[in-house]
Amino acid sequence: MENFKQPAAGADPYDRNAPRNKPNVASPARAAAVVVEDQIRGQRDFEIGVFFDATGRELARFHGKVDQVSIPALWLANMKGNTFTHNHPAGGTFSVEDIYQAAQYKLGEIRAVGAHFRHAATGFDAVWHGAVAVAYHESVRNLRELVSAKVRNDEISVANFTAELQHQAWNEVARKLRFKYWRERS
Repeated sequence: MENFKQPAAGADPYDRNAPRNKPNVASPARAAAVVVEDQIRGQRDFEIGVFFDATGRELARFHGKVDQVSIPALWLANMKGNTFTHNHPAGGTFSVEDIYQAAQYKLGEIRAVGAHFRHAATGFDAVWHGAVAVAYHESVRNLRELVSAKVRNDEISVANFTAELQHQAWNEVARKLRFKYWRERS
């Protein structure tokens, strides 16, 4: 008998059958966000953004386009310290604009959910747009070879190169700019 199996490194974390972990529900806002994220993560036609206060109470819900959800600046100005979650129909992590808006309006936490992962970031006290954009694009350039090596070593598939590069870039940017970023396969 001959065996056909995954490479020695194990399952690609992007495989749809890769194991899932329990989501982080350490606060009422996160617990409420997880419930909504499970409802909106499969939405492929448009983004849905939802705000929660510290008690987990839903404050507002916005529907957008396939690649963005727009929220009035005057409304955002009143969201300081609150949690914002939204779906990314393409499944990726944060855009530079996501992190910048979270920092500008002093959100307590920003979250993005796709089919496989939940992305979260918090602690934006010293973050400003110019620093975010420069650090992110620099990290993408610097990490391209590292992620290419993961493809060559069968740790991830070539189809997931961009998603992994963006995730690794946000890890590096968060370290540089001293905010917290994480990803959960949940």
